[in-house]
Amino acid sequence: MSALVTKLGRDLWAMRGQTLTIALVIASGIAVFVASLSAYHSLVASQADYYVVSRFADVFASSRRAPLALGERIRAIEGVAEADLRVVEDAVIELPGDPLPRTGRLIGLPPDGRPTLNRLHLLSGRAVEPGARDEALVSAGFAEANRIRPGAIVRARLSGRLAAYTVVGVAVSPEYVYAAAPGDPLPDDRRFGVLWVDGESLATAYDMDGAFDDVAIALAPGASARAVMDELDRLLARYGGLVSYDRSRQTSHQFLSDEIVQQGTMATTIPPIFLLVAAFLLNGVIGRLIGTQREQIAVLKALGYGDREITRHYVGFVVAVVGLGIGLGLGLGLLFGELMMASYRPFFRFPSLDYTLRPWVPLVAASIALGAGLAATAGALRAVFRLEPAAAMRPPAPPAYRHFLFAHGSNARVSAAWMMVLREASARPFRSALTLFGVAVSVPLVVMSLFWGDAIDLMIDVQFAAVERGDAVVTFVEPAPTRAVRAVARLPGVLLAEPLRAEPAVLRTDRDDYRTAVVGLPAESTLRRLLDADLRPVAVPAEGLVLSSRLAERLHLRVGDAVEVEILRDRRPVERVTVTGLVDDLIGLSAYMSETALARMMRDSGRAGAVSVRLDPRAEGAFQAGVLASPRIASLGIKSLAVENFRRSTGAVVTMVASVFALFAVSIAFGVVYNNVRIALQEKSRELATLRIIGFTRLEVARLLFASSAIELAVGIPLGLVLGYHWVRILVLAFETEMFRIPPIVAPASYLWSALAVAAAGFVSMAIVGRRLARLDMIGVLKERD
Repeated sequence: MSALVTKLGRDLWAMRGQTLTIALVIASGIAVFVASLSAYHSLVASQADYYVVSRFADVFASSRRAPLALGERIRAIEGVAEADLRVVEDAVIELPGDPLPRTGRLIGLPPDGRPTLNRLHLLSGRAVEPGARDEALVSAGFAEANRIRPGAIVRARLSGRLAAYTVVGVAVSPEYVYAAAPGDPLPDDRRFGVLWVDGESLATAYDMDGAFDDVAIALAPGASARAVMDELDRLLARYGGLVSYDRSRQTSHQFLSDEIVQQGTMATTIPPIFLLVAAFLLNGVIGRLIGTQREQIAVLKALGYGDREITRHYVGFVVAVVGLGIGLGLGLGLLFGELMMASYRPFFRFPSLDYTLRPWVPLVAASIALGAGLAATAGALRAVFRLEPAAAMRPPAPPAYRHFLFAHGSNARVSAAWMMVLREASARPFRSALTLFGVAVSVPLVVMSLFWGDAIDLMIDVQFAAVERGDAVVTFVEPAPTRAVRAVARLPGVLLAEPLRAEPAVLRTDRDDYRTAVVGLPAESTLRRLLDADLRPVAVPAEGLVLSSRLAERLHLRVGDAVEVEILRDRRPVERVTVTGLVDDLIGLSAYMSETALARMMRDSGRAGAVSVRLDPRAEGAFQAGVLASPRIASLGIKSLAVENFRRSTGAVVTMVASVFALFAVSIAFGVVYNNVRIALQEKSRELATLRIIGFTRLEVARLLFASSAIELAVGIPLGLVLGYHWVRILVLAFETEMFRIPPIVAPASYLWSALAVAAAGFVSMAIVGRRLARLDMIGVLKERD
């Protein structure tokens, strides 16, 4: 067997270019598979472990002002294991030396400073001392984004009074793993932070002594969450309680779960496509590669080597090639997986977000790749073993060329060179189809990678330009009379101000219900517009309800149907309202009414919870200073900062992932075309040398060798673009969540770049093989025996 071992080493070295490109195809599929699945498993494990350690609550509810004595009745509800009563308020946060207003959520700590549920994990500093009225813990993201360290001073405007807190520690909480400000779809750590402060002092500041406005509950094993929530709602109803909700509706958990679902969807859709494509192409390439060595196999058999020994030799060859691809793919997969987890850390604030690789993931990937290679080896060897050694030593018989379109009287229109190319393709249709398939599936993989950037650009254009047309949104501490809108309009730099009213509500049908917000808009709303699926404005109706199309689907509603609307505030009015229109919201599921219809339903003269404003860019600083000086304003959202954050956070993550995916897709295209041309050169070396001897130039011979690959690129790229369009539409359906709808849009530039990337990979591979063709030893090739 030493001779076969020597042959194996020589074969691997002689075919090092093909070996590396085959390994590259395998590595691309394995890397995407390993990275995506391991990132998904890491998120799932981090979430599950942290929730257990921190005792994340199961049920949540809030009210206006409920007495602490009610806590005993809440804890006595059947199924309640523990309940934490607390005060939670939003306020404007000021940082010394920085004029930008920030939104803060202040959470009151129990007397001992240690919550029973939703336990805090200190990353630095110490806990708040019991009774320390001027100390605070700050959420990790807010501290990091604003460079806040223990010892820093943070000021909060509490019910008109400015309170100063000394930061004593930085912490994370299971309630704010994903810390987004109210109404914002994405976390912005610079503008939103959570402060945990002494509960008694916070209650005093908001006139909540002896009361609470928020409760978190842990359920006993086997308890019914629905039954607990129903009883909790009954107890809190007289105190202005909103409908309670379980963990699945908690904002941080919902966003985190949606992201995990999307990561799981990506891990089970795109990576398997990469891996299976790589395996399929590996099967075809290995089969052709072994087929070119049929004469060597025949010589080995003639020298006395048995089928088992020869099979072992070629299995060793495949294991070496595939093993190289597996090793490279596993290394790249681990690196890419670590990069993906690093991109998640600014979004998801866990005490630790460790990268986890489950052993079965690389084993499955390696098994698929190795299985494809061994299957191809078995098929190719079986075909050779059926031949007698003497017959196998002769070159294979030329294929039977069938007549086709150009064979009947039209030959004059086709040159002899092109006739040779076309006849070769028609004689070996499976081989041509294999390369065409490799090119065609590489293109949509690139298209799907570039699509994410196009989708984000469209979401920004639609949400922040076509829908939200104001420059900022001012939110009040409590819904205010309409005169407050006029007060905001008088702030420096305000050119236009329009009220926004959002009332928490439950929409019910006979089949389902959904908790959302009913947004009241002016009849001639300018700064907040509703758009249909074709991005055409939808007028706010004087009567009736306009729903997000996805919310209508969830509730099985159509235009003209009636839905029961219960407002979860004040008198909790309930009415049946007709659905008069649908809009195509990209973010969230909402319902819309005219502000007058909503005021009539609430039986008041009209109130505003927020104001959308258009600003003079030259007076933005003066406007922000005016906001800081107003005691009734709880938060300020600035659109330009939201867009910047969207691009900096989500855009950066998507660009990184899409770029790596596109690189792997182009690598597959390169490997397919290179191996196709390289094996073709090996198979046709005698014919090409003969053509050179009889007078064909190097350029003419190269054209003959590369023409079929160029045709496959020319046909496969447009086919791949069509596949890319349909794959994207299927992909967005799988990625759609309750909070986000990703538009299935691919910009023309992305199609163009996808086509150019794959074409460039093909032509580069042909150029590399062209150098070998230029060095072809014509005399040596022609001296080889038939």
